Amino acid sequence: FPNDDPRKSMNLFGDRYNGHVLFGKVRSRNTGQMSSEFYSRKFSSIDVPQIVRKSNEYNYRVIRYSDVLLMHAEAAYHKGLEAEARDKVNEVRTRARNSTYAMGFSLTGADVYDPFVNPGVADLDGTFTGQSLLDAIWTERRLELALEGYSSWDLIRTGRYVDAME
Repeated sequence: FPNDDPRKSMNLFGDRYNGHVLFGKVRSRNTGQMSSEFYSRKFSSIDVPQIVRKSNEYNYRVIRYSDVLLMHAEAAYHKGLEAEARDKVNEVRTRARNSTYAMGFSLTGADVYDPFVNPGVADLDGTFTGQSLLDAIWTERRLELALEGYSSWDLIRTGRYVDAME
């Protein structure tokens, strides 16, 4: 993640990023077995109220709107509709640019959304065409859907898995 992308705070926390603050408190972790200095914020559940789930026979599927927009962008690209593809990516980037830090990112409180100053999430302009546009769409998927289990499937689906693993 670029440091000026608000989505970094939504996905990560750690010693060298935000002083290990999670939900408004410094959290200690045993880093002896970690291969990275970052932890996933999305899957950390310290002091987070548990959601009461309704039990029934239905299996509800949830899909993020940003995922739909980025699928649309990739499909538009493959149909030769590059302006439409850029528009869909820019919709996602606009939302990211207008984001705050994640709730409880700093020591100001567990339920505080600190404002993000000077986000560097610029819109894609007309210079993104051809392969550079497709690469930008793939990069946007990696940033927007980080740590949600899409990345390896995107690499397989697009034929880039072996190269990425090497």
